[in-house]
Amino acid sequence: MTPSATGSVARQIVSTRDLESSVVSGRHVLTQTHSFHHRLLRSHGLVDTPDNLVLLSGTGTTGDHGWVHAHVKLAKCLGLIVPSWAAPADWPIYRRDPYGVGWDWFLQGTDGQLTWCADGADRISALLGEQIDFTHVLAQYRQLVRSERGAA
Repeated sequence: MTPSATGSVARQIVSTRDLESSVVSGRHVLTQTHSFHHRLLRSHGLVDTPDNLVLLSGTGTTGDHGWVHAHVKLAKCLGLIVPSWAAPADWPIYRRDPYGVGWDWFLQGTDGQLTWCADGADRISALLGEQIDFTHVLAQYRQLVRSERGAA
C-alpha cells in the first residue's frame, strides 16, 4: 500500500478528482469561494488526505459547505460527514461521479481514486446501525442540488 498524499498535494489530487466542482451541487468552484471539507471533521485530528477531503462551494458557514455543517445527520447519511470512530476510506459517499454527469455512491481511496460502491446505502445503514429511508434522504439532497443550481 502506498502512503496517502497529505497537505497541498492531497488538495491538488482532490481538486482534480472532483473536477474543480462541488461534489454536492456540481457547480464549478475555482472562480468563486470554495473550500476543502474534511469528512472526518478536523476536530477529530485527521490530516488532509484524499479519502477525507471533498471540494465544496462556500465556506464552513456558506454555500454547500455551510449546508453540510448545518445538516449533520443528513450529511452523515450521505457520507459527507464520517463519524469519529470510522475511517473515511471505508465510509461510502453519495457524490458527483468522476465524469461529472450524475451522482452515485463511491468509496474515496487514500490515493484519490473513486471506486463505485453499489451497496453504499446499505453500508451506511449497517455502519450507523439503523435503517435509513434513503428515498427521503436523497429527495432532500436533490432539493438542495436544485436550489443551489437555481442560485447560480
